[in-house]
Amino acid sequence: MSKANRQQDEQDKRRRIGPFWLGILTGLLITAVVFHRDVLELLVDASDSVLPVITMPGLLELTLGLIGFGIVLFVNHLLRREQRDEWVFLEEEDSQEGDS
Repeated sequence: MSKANRQQDEQDKRRRIGPFWLGILTGLLITAVVFHRDVLELLVDASDSVLPVITMPGLLELTLGLIGFGIVLFVNHLLRREQRDEWVFLEEEDSQEGDS
């Protein structure tokens, strides 16, 4: 398989994944609009039971640290996927001019 075919396959996959996520988000939004009172009640109940546990002094720092680490990993993944080439070549300086 040539490099052009691989790039074409990746572009096709990206085109196909867009409508999938759009459909998921649209379905969630429509469900939230139709059942807005139930959804709000569910969110309030969930936040009442989860937020006190997460915001305990020791767990708050751990939670924020894990969320920050996850963000760093996600951004790194996006940059690696965009750049594809991880090798960095530094220019070598000729040190023979100063040596005698």
